[in-house]
Amino acid sequence: MLTNRTEELVVGDRPFRFELCRKPDPMGPVPVDHWWMDARRLYGQRGRSGALGRTVIAYFWALCQRAETDRDPEVQESYILARLLPFARSNAARKIVVDAHLVRARNDHPAQAEWVRELETMLQTTRGACLTMTEFQRQSGKAIGPPEISLEAQQFYQEYCEQFLGEARATLTDQGEAGLEVATTRWKSDLARWGRRGGYAVQKQGLDVLSYECRTALHRCYSAVWCDLIPHLVETYQLDRPSVDFLGLWHLDHVRDAVEDGAARFHLFHGHLFALHPVGGMLLATAIGRELVGAWLTRSDPQAQGHLLHALSIALHVYVLRRGVSAEDRRWRPELLGGGGALVDDRSEASAARDLEQGEEGEDGGCDG
Repeated sequence: MLTNRTEELVVGDRPFRFELCRKPDPMGPVPVDHWWMDARRLYGQRGRSGALGRTVIAYFWALCQRAETDRDPEVQESYILARLLPFARSNAARKIVVDAHLVRARNDHPAQAEWVRELETMLQTTRGACLTMTEFQRQSGKAIGPPEISLEAQQFYQEYCEQFLGEARATLTDQGEAGLEVATTRWKSDLARWGRRGGYAVQKQGLDVLSYECRTALHRCYSAVWCDLIPHLVETYQLDRPSVDFLGLWHLDHVRDAVEDGAARFHLFHGHLFALHPVGGMLLATAIGRELVGAWLTRSDPQAQGHLLHALSIALHVYVLRRGVSAEDRRWRPELLGGGGALVDDRSEASAARDLEQGEEGEDGGCDG
C-alpha cells in the first residue's frame, strides 16, 4: 500500500521537512520497505525550482556550514550549481548524459509495457553474465554519455568555469545568499548571449556540460540528504538490513576507487542515481530485475553484484535503443492532409527534441515507485 509521509531532519536548531513516498516492495522473495522522493517536486520546472529540491539544497548547505566546509571551493561550486539548475539548459544537459523519461506515464503506457517485455527477454537470455564496477561504469558511459567534447569547447568550458565559478564563489563568501543573485544574473545573461541565438556552437557545448553539472550538483545534495534520511528511517521505522541496503543502492551516489587497469577514482553512474534515472524504474518493472536485486540484498551468491550490474547495463541498452525510436516517432508522423500516407517532417528538430526530453515539467518518478 502506497503512503506519503513527512519526515523531519534537524541541523543545529533548524528543522528540514521532506515529503516522502513509501510502499512495501518485494525484490523477488525479499521484502523491502521502499522510500523515495517525488522527482517532479525535486527538479521543479524550467525557471522555477521545486519545493522539495529547495529543501534538499538548503539541507546540504546547512550540513556544510555545520561541518565548516562551506568555504571549500568544491562544496561552494556544488551549492552554486544546484541553485542554478532551474535556469540551466535542461534539454541540452540531458544530452550530455542521457536521462530523459520517454513517456509521461510509466507502467500503464503501452510503449512502456513493450519495453519491459523486451528487457525481460534480454535479461533472461543473458542471465548469468557479470560486470565489475569499472566495467559497468565504462559501458554505461558509452551508452548514455558523456559524448566526445571538442577541444575548443573543452577550453571554453575550463576558462568559463574558472572565471564564472571563481566570481560566484567570491560573492558567495563575501555576501552570503545575496551573492548568489550575482551568479544567477551573470548566468542568465550568458545564456541569452550564446544559448538562445544561432551559432556559438563552442559556447553552447560548454554551457551544456555545465548545465549537466547543475543536475549532478543537485544529485550530490540529494545523496547527502539520504545519508541522513536512511539512519533516521531505521530508527523511526525499524527498517531491516535488506531495506537499508536497497535504499543505499538506489539513492546514494556511489564513488569508487578503480582497481583495474590503473583507472582513476570514478562515479559509478556518472553523477546519476538509480532512483532518479529512468533505467532504475525499468529494471524494477521486470521480474528478473527484482530477483537480481533480491539476490544482491541477501548476498546468497558471491557474484550477485556482478549479475545486478550487468542487468542494469542491459536496461540501459534497451533504454538508449528505445530513446532513438521515440525521437523518430516524435519527429515524423503520417501526413494527415493529401494522399499517399507519406511521412512528413511536420516539426523542426528542435521542437521534436523538446518533446522527447520533456524538461522538468514532465519529470516522471512521482509517488508510483
